[in-house]
Amino acid sequence: MAVGYVEDGPNLVVLAMNGWDEGYPAWWLNLEAHRDAVVRLAGQQARPVRALPVAGEERDRLWQRWVAVEPQLDGYAGRRSTETPVIVLEPRGGPLDISPRRAVAAASPRLAQRSGGRSHR
Repeated sequence: MAVGYVEDGPNLVVLAMNGWDEGYPAWWLNLEAHRDAVVRLAGQQARPVRALPVAGEERDRLWQRWVAVEPQLDGYAGRRSTETPVIVLEPRGGPLDISPRRAVAAASPRLAQRSGGRSHR
């Protein structure tokens, strides 16, 4: 699964959007149930992460990082009735589980832009 991201220090920030559709993507529903995953970035070793939704001021700060990548994000988000979760993928220690069902391949933020992904603020 390719997911667009922005970097925030050692963390990756993703938006749990289901394209232009309502609802949440299956990958986010899976991570809600099992927070630990593995991210594979091009040219880097797989890294274990823990998915954490953020709220309040932290969500607003990270949302603005995405708006810097996609200036029309707020307009697109306004078309949806559901709020888009902002998810931080933070590094975690422990054994590296790289089974396919646990892996998330992250793509550049431009992938989300090209794919027409929308979210709700």
